Amino acid sequence: MMAGKRRCIEPNHKHLRVTRQCQLVGLSRSSWYYEPRGESAGNLALMREIDCLSMERPFFGMRKVQKRFGINRKRAQRRMRLLGLEAALADARPEIVNTDQGVQFTATAFALPLEKSGVAISMDGRGRALDNVFVERLWRTVKYEEVYLREYVDGWKAEELLRDFFDFYCHERPHQALGYRTPAEVYREG
Repeated sequence: MMAGKRRCIEPNHKHLRVTRQCQLVGLSRSSWYYEPRGESAGNLALMREIDCLSMERPFFGMRKVQKRFGINRKRAQRRMRLLGLEAALADARPEIVNTDQGVQFTATAFALPLEKSGVAISMDGRGRALDNVFVERLWRTVKYEEVYLREYVDGWKAEELLRDFFDFYCHERPHQALGYRTPAEVYREG
């Protein structure tokens, strides 16, 4: 049966109700008149911008996309999901993940997918979550947002690209811990 057209199954019998016709063909009643709509021009433009940003800064997650474009969390998540911009162990698998013993990291929802993918989980000692946290976070950022995305041909090229990255890190990259401001903005504010 075509959506939007009411026809009886056999012309010589009484008309079947729409609900019964839907049951017979395995459709939900609410889908009978439904015509899917495509994305609006505004959403398509936003998705193009998010896609361009992800090519330039593939390490920007949902929160940074949300802040960059001034949209809410659910909209950012949905657009990124439609673009296939989700973290998946299917594309890249680390050998080991190191975390503290926070409840989010000891939860089955976090640990089980890693274990199923053969990723080893290393946890810091209990109560040691703040040891070297700032330096560890900085170097994690440097590795994931610069080093792992490049192929350095020599030390000179590595030095040049790392200098560029630290300039970006200090003057352009929004930091969640700083209220999505840059370190340079915070420093200027005193």
